[in-house]
Amino acid sequence: MSLGLLAIMVVLGLAVVIGAVHFSGASRPFQLTGQDNAYEALRLDMPEETPTGCILSGDGAAAFVTLASGPVVLVSAFGARFLTRVLDTPMLSRIEPRG
Repeated sequence: MSLGLLAIMVVLGLAVVIGAVHFSGASRPFQLTGQDNAYEALRLDMPEETPTGCILSGDGAAAFVTLASGPVVLVSAFGARFLTRVLDTPMLSRIEPRG
């Protein structure tokens, strides 16, 4: 097999795989569409916790969720997935509001 033909096959194979991932929706960023959606994302990471309140960001990229046990959790979009981080009092006291 010639090197040129192999290069063409590799490029076409990559294009097919990238296209399949894109059109399947896997390349879409994760977005929090409401309070229930933020609670579901939190329960996947912390199933033993009970959420009691939620503040969503305007663009749906993050939410602050309060827990029955006391702390506040940041649920944030990270690509097609999300991450959660427990925020303690010193972290929250350093946040300065904008605007």
